Amino acid sequence: MVPPPSPDGALPSEGGASDREIFRLYNDSENDEELSGLRYRLRRFPVEDSRPVAIRSLDPDGKPNGPWKLADILDISLGGLCLLIIGELELHSLQYVELDVRSHPAFPWVRHAVEVRWLTSSSAYTTLGVAFLEPLTTLPKLEPERRSVRRDPNLETWELVE
Repeated sequence: MVPPPSPDGALPSEGGASDREIFRLYNDSENDEELSGLRYRLRRFPVEDSRPVAIRSLDPDGKPNGPWKLADILDISLGGLCLLIIGELELHSLQYVELDVRSHPAFPWVRHAVEVRWLTSSSAYTTLGVAFLEPLTTLPKLEPERRSVRRDPNLETWELVE
């Protein structure tokens, strides 16, 4: 059972383990059963009004499999993101997807494969948690949203050049 968050929104770590230690343990497949309750142990920071990121599924060989979709960032931690996508998304837990964060230049990379840890989907919305393959050392500064109309990432010039 995951303990309730503290007043600052952080969830306590067992035995004082650091966020990076828990990330390493959680992402080590040998520890899956004993650490299944640690999904939210990394300190999570809610995000408001930031630019969306683009996400698309990858096939088992790591090649793009489908169009880009825009995703709003709901929260961020050193270990991953919680995302909201308008519409239904055909994904499953432990599947790899490609994340494009060029709208947030403070990330240490532009495109990165991430692992879907959980998702909830309906006909209107999909929320999902994705884990970075390596934890971030610091949280990147997220850029505020300034557009009044959402862009189609499949028509952007950066998407056309692979």
